[in-house]
Amino acid sequence: MISAMLGTTAYAFYRAGAIEVPFIATLYGAVSTIVMPEVAKYFADKIIRNS
Repeated sequence: MISAMLGTTAYAFYRAGAIEVPFIATLYGAVSTIVMPEVAKYFADKIIRNS
């Protein structure tokens, strides 16, 4: 989703600056497993409506 919002150069800078912290990564993984399907559905619905 982030790559769709940013251009190629901005996304490359975003990825280069992303540092993974083990505790936060574990917490993020648990939360994203639950939340990500709903966020993806909302994101897709928003793109379809704006097309």
